[in-house]
Formats: sequence, C-alpha cells, structure tokens
Amino acid sequence: MRCAPQHASFPPDPGPGAPAPGTPRSPVVRAPHEPEDTGIRTEIPEAALVRWGTVSADSLLSASELAPAGRGGPRSERFLAACARRPVDATPVWMMRQAGRSLPAYRELRQRFGLVEITRQPDLCAEVTLMPIRVLDVDAAIMFADIMLPLAGLGVRFELVEDLVTEAAVRARQAKERTLSDAVLLATVAARRRRNTRIEDRVIRSIVEGAVMIDTTGQAVGQVNALTITDIGDRRFGTPVRVTARASVGRVGIINIERDVELGGPIQQKGAMVLQGFLAGRFGQILPPSFTCSITFEQSYGGVEGDSASLAELIAVLSDLAQLPIRQDVAITGSVNQVGRAQAIGGARWKIEGFFRVCEATAGSMTGSQGVIVPAANRVNLVLRDDVAEAVASGRFHLWSVVTVEDALELLLGTPAGIANGEGLYPPDSVFGRVAARLAGFDLILAARQAANLPGSW
Repeated sequence: MRCAPQHASFPPDPGPGAPAPGTPRSPVVRAPHEPEDTGIRTEIPEAALVRWGTVSADSLLSASELAPAGRGGPRSERFLAACARRPVDATPVWMMRQAGRSLPAYRELRQRFGLVEITRQPDLCAEVTLMPIRVLDVDAAIMFADIMLPLAGLGVRFELVEDLVTEAAVRARQAKERTLSDAVLLATVAARRRRNTRIEDRVIRSIVEGAVMIDTTGQAVGQVNALTITDIGDRRFGTPVRVTARASVGRVGIINIERDVELGGPIQQKGAMVLQGFLAGRFGQILPPSFTCSITFEQSYGGVEGDSASLAELIAVLSDLAQLPIRQDVAITGSVNQVGRAQAIGGARWKIEGFFRVCEATAGSMTGSQGVIVPAANRVNLVLRDDVAEAVASGRFHLWSVVTVEDALELLLGTPAGIANGEGLYPPDSVFGRVAARLAGFDLILAARQAANLPGSW
C-alpha cells in the first residue's frame, strides 16, 4: 500500500550527525514527472484511504500523530490531504511495517519480546512502527500488527515457523546456498524432529518393551486402541492408549472410571454420558436397557480431557455386550453424538503418525493390515508426514474414514452392525442383534431376582 509511486531506500542506522526528525525533506523524494507546485494529486479513490488486499487504511499511521509534540507538524496534514485528493506541497512518502527490521533497536526489542507478543500489544506495535520513521522522516507507515493479528485465530503457530526459517537460513548459509531450497527446509525439519522427540521416543520404547500394554496384532473383546495427543510446548505427538469396557447385570448404565476418580475433564465426561444416550435410543425402545458397564483408559495416570475417544469407548462397550472381538491392528479416533454419527476431532495427523510409529517399531514391523480410522469430516484437513503418506500409498498402512458408528463396527468387528425391522428388532447374528439379546437376558435375570426378592434386584 502506498500513496505515491516512488520508493525510499533504507539507510543504515544514523550516526550522531544525522538530521533530526522533522527536518525538511530533500526534493529528490518528488516523483520526476510531478512539478514543484501545490497541484500534486495522487491516484487514490475518493472518500476512502488506500486498500491493498485485506489491509485497510485504518492500519496507516501518520508520523506526527505518534511523534512527540513539535515534531513533523504538517506531515499528517500532507498525507491525509493527499489521500482525500486535495492539493499538497509534496508527494507523501510512507513505508511498510517491515522497514525497521534491520535496525539494531528492533533486534534488541526482539530479544525481549516474541513476534506475536509484539503484535498483541498496541504500545509495542507503535514503537516498532516508529523506529524507521524516526530514521527516514517519512509521512506515514502501516501499523506493524496489520496482518499479524489473524494468525492466532487461524491456528498458525507463527513463532515455530519463524524459528524454522531462521534455522534453515543458517543451514543454507553453511552450505553456501543463497536460497532456502526444499532440501534445506526438509533437512531442517528432520533435524528439529530428532532434537525434539526424546519424550516421544521414550513413550514409544515403553510400548515396544511392554511396560505400556498396546497390541498391534490380534483381536480382543471389549478392548480397543484409542489415540491421544501429548503437547509439550513446541511439539505435539500422538500415541495409542488402550480403552477397555466390562459389562455386567445391573441398572447403573455407563460407569466412567475417569469421572469417579476425578481424572476426567468435563468434555471427557460429557462424551461418556453421550454413550448412555446412544444405547438408550438404540436398545431402550422395547425394554429398558438393564446393564452396568465400566469404561476406562488403561495405564492413564495424569488425567484425560476431550471427547475424541468417545467413538472408541462406544465400540468397546458394544464389543463387550455383543461378545465380539475388536481388531487390535487398527486404532480409532473420533467423537460420536447420541444418534451415532462420527464427529470431527483435532490433531488427527499427530494421532495417525503416532500409531504408525508404534506399528513400525513393534516386533514384526508392519503387517500390511494396520491402520487408523478417522471421522469422514477430518478427511479434508489431513496432511501427513512423507513417510506415513508413502506407507499409505504403498498399502503398508491404511486410513479409513467413517460417517457412523455402524461403519466403524463393521471395520473393527468384521460383523454387520444390523438394521432394525418394523418392530424394532435387529437380525440375531448382527452386532446390534447380539447386544439386544444380551440386554434382554440381563433384564430377565434382574426380573427373576426381583420376583424372588433377592438382594441386588434393583
């Protein structure tokens, strides 16, 4: 964005003899085609300041508005008059926010404040903007924060990107390269990953050595591989966690062990309660669903939050009620609602890459049948590491997307979920048919105990 076609070159930091701000500008700033009179006009739409992209004229600062009193008096009027297409005594000159980044004062400020931190504090934004104005004595500048503020809202971790580019620049300089090539950037990413994966490596090793129990082959009833994310500041990584369910005769319904011991956050507790709503809707239309079923994250001691494992929890509950085994070579992530539809979750790429690492590191390596199930809504934003993407493309690792819990059941249990007939009954050999039959059996046991006035009938 500029109000005149000419550009000003940026001089080095001025010495003691440099002119003070407000000193009359040299005539060289005038465009050669413009006469030295008061009839200068700029090509700017009337009744508005200049716009470029999504940056509005509200981002423009006139130097005199921010400078101390007595400095650069007429410059604000000159710039604003030119923007309004009124006659001015000289062509206004302005600059972009990046103009001061080579100044020692800016570098010193960056030692104390991060880039995003500067953009969030108006006083720091103004100071950074004024640094080059004090040197060049121009009319106006674009506020430093004009295009930085939306980054956090878009989920961009700008500090990490900046650190990566800085490290890549050093690597390129050592290799005597003048540009940041793909090879340099990829080498930088790989080096950072090697340095930052010590905690992740220890978690993977504990799974491989059997200290943390995760199966990547075989089948088991009421046991499923869910996926979690660990955030350690400048790095996130995913790992599998075993979710188990155990059902019995009773009328309590779902027991969330994490809730009972105060290790589950409110969203995790909500996800577990949603399971009760799903089961009541599917199996409580003819008989009340009479059962008690506990669910838990095995070997989890630091608390659990989020509902991205609620789909896995529901699969584990249905598996135990139906007495059908779940594939252990497949992990699943996703939230579920009360009608059984899979909902999008966060961090899908880290979860997929985490289970891939575990499968790759365990005995027997990749079997060709392993993979991860994600909600269909997450397909549009999946960007995987090259090694994972290559394994998927070659068929050594698999990704499935599901829309409903029925889709996930058929993938993990290998049995049709079942569709109810007009009377609300499911095929007896389907997953839902087997669940309904077992719930009916539980209800008969409770009714018989109640009729006999036995303890525990209620």
